[in-house]
Amino acid sequence: MEKRGTGKIKKGSRVHSFLFNKKFVNSKRSQAGIITIVLIILIVIVAVVIIWNVVIPLVKEKSKGVQVDSFITDLTIGKASVGSLETSKITLTRGSSGELDGIKFVFYDDEGKTAFEDRTDVLGKLETKDYYFSPFGNLSKIVKIEVYPIINNNLGMKGESQLTKELSPYLSLSWKTGEIKPTNEFIFNNKIGISFWVNGNDNKNLLSQGSSYEIKIDNAKIIFSYGGNNFTSSNDLTLGKNHVVVSIGQVSTMYINNQYSGASNSFNDFASSGALTIGEIDNLMIFNKSLDLNSVSGLYNSQLE
Repeated sequence: MEKRGTGKIKKGSRVHSFLFNKKFVNSKRSQAGIITIVLIILIVIVAVVIIWNVVIPLVKEKSKGVQVDSFITDLTIGKASVGSLETSKITLTRGSSGELDGIKFVFYDDEGKTAFEDRTDVLGKLETKDYYFSPFGNLSKIVKIEVYPIINNNLGMKGESQLTKELSPYLSLSWKTGEIKPTNEFIFNNKIGISFWVNGNDNKNLLSQGSSYEIKIDNAKIIFSYGGNNFTSSNDLTLGKNHVVVSIGQVSTMYINNQYSGASNSFNDFASSGALTIGEIDNLMIFNKSLDLNSVSGLYNSQLE
């Protein structure tokens, strides 16, 4: 019958030789290694205790104030432009995610200076909206605009845009009723943009420069005359205030109250100089360039009362 083991380690066996090897047990290097391992284990245990009892509760407490929606609101800049006298227009498009309580607009000029403005007239989900801003006195030439969604006073991720249009460098004259400015030094060749407001639709002369061009009202229509050719608006003026833009260039266009009002190809040889005769109009602005639809909308909306 096979004898059961007694549980004793036999003298001379490999286990006995390993455990009772005095060189191994008394080795200082081995003892130092064991102590190091024990210390590392203790440090890991202490670190776990600190993280579990201090760091995690602190993170949880701070996380209560973080609004997740502020970082996922889908808000993008479609267009950004500087209009007359640095009036800015920004077109925003909002997606379907996130909440929105306000919008922060940040403006940068070419000297690195900034200005900002908050708006609470937020656009709805999947909506596109235009925002207009008056000039910022502390800024020179605006070159970049940033937009931040605001949710519960927290800022979300920014969107930014370089400017796509600039009108102000082309502004030759800005005039309001009651102001007196010298007007005989302006020279225009091939193109001109004229913007003004007129009250009513009675027949009258509105604007002329020297003996070259003339703008007048006839039967509630705007008529631009130059070189024997007439350009007549397709839309009528109303009895109230009307915004009129006459844009002369390779293709000349006219706008009344932000609405397209016809085109003409009759003024490719346009040239004008001399003193201006200004009639019963207000907010007259003359540019040494033709004006596109975006420019017209910026002028109209920035001056609309």
